Amino acid sequence: MIFRLPPSPLRATLSGMKRFWPLLLLILAGCGSGDVTIQVPFVRLFYVGSGTGKILSATSADGVNFTEESGTRFEKTGARHPDLFEPVSNQFVLFTTKENRLFKATADSMNSTFTEETTFDWDKGGNSSTHAITATGQDESGKTTTTIVTFHCADGIIKRSNYSTSEGSLSVNARALVNSHGSGVICDPTVIKKEDGTFLMFYRWAPSETSTDAAEQKIYAAESSDGLDYTAGVAKKTEGSNFKTVATNVVRDQASAPSAVKTNSSKVYLYVQDGTGSSSSGLIVGISKDQGENFSFQSVAITGLSTAKAQDPHAVQLATESEEVVP
Repeated sequence: MIFRLPPSPLRATLSGMKRFWPLLLLILAGCGSGDVTIQVPFVRLFYVGSGTGKILSATSADGVNFTEESGTRFEKTGARHPDLFEPVSNQFVLFTTKENRLFKATADSMNSTFTEETTFDWDKGGNSSTHAITATGQDESGKTTTTIVTFHCADGIIKRSNYSTSEGSLSVNARALVNSHGSGVICDPTVIKKEDGTFLMFYRWAPSETSTDAAEQKIYAAESSDGLDYTAGVAKKTEGSNFKTVATNVVRDQASAPSAVKTNSSKVYLYVQDGTGSSSSGLIVGISKDQGENFSFQSVAITGLSTAKAQDPHAVQLATESEEVVP
């Protein structure tokens, strides 16, 4: 039989998979002629422990049921909204937000304890989400380029800044999405790239800058052809656990802090902070099989959750979904 290891877009090495070998060998030894599904973590979820300033993490093989990892990834009084990215191979950066400022910490692996970089100073907005944006025509030559872009909230809108891998710093570039809702503020951006090369941004609308109640907030979608400039997307509204196209483009009512990942099978997992009080973990996830057009939501379960509620989720894809061992 043939065993297929899931590829990792975050450059997971074979040595990083050592903890799975005993389990995999046992499964393979017991295999007969039938197929076996191997469950390995494919999503790591970072979140804030309610009222703690601690950034915690958990992993999941199905994107819904998680197990909290031991230890604290980062701790700073008042820290919120973790934003993790890998600008250079095996060098991870974690942004957190406090009072509309970004703080930076680094580590050589995602499940390590991050160390704050105290020389980093950024007071031009927070609640960031950083992505490697690859698109055609971002320079004068029209060639395909990749830019590490940090989307963040400032002045009631969503702006974008470029992250320099050589200097480890941010520079303000331009606005990414204006508030077209007629009132309130927009914040908490998260971006995915669709199969057709266009981009989709999910973001939060709130009635005011000081609004902290997720029950009065909503998640919307916006679209972009180049991954940099976004406009309001198609109209969607919740209908049961799914959506229908209507006059408003609400993706999810009573929710905040969206974070999305798109798997290799083109599913989109949209994690949000629950504003209804129905999720025991504090988080819910919407799963879309059509690249973000329609979602089905359910509660996120976190075994071993060491805090009353998880807040401000940030999802990172580790691998593809469960792979099969085939004869």
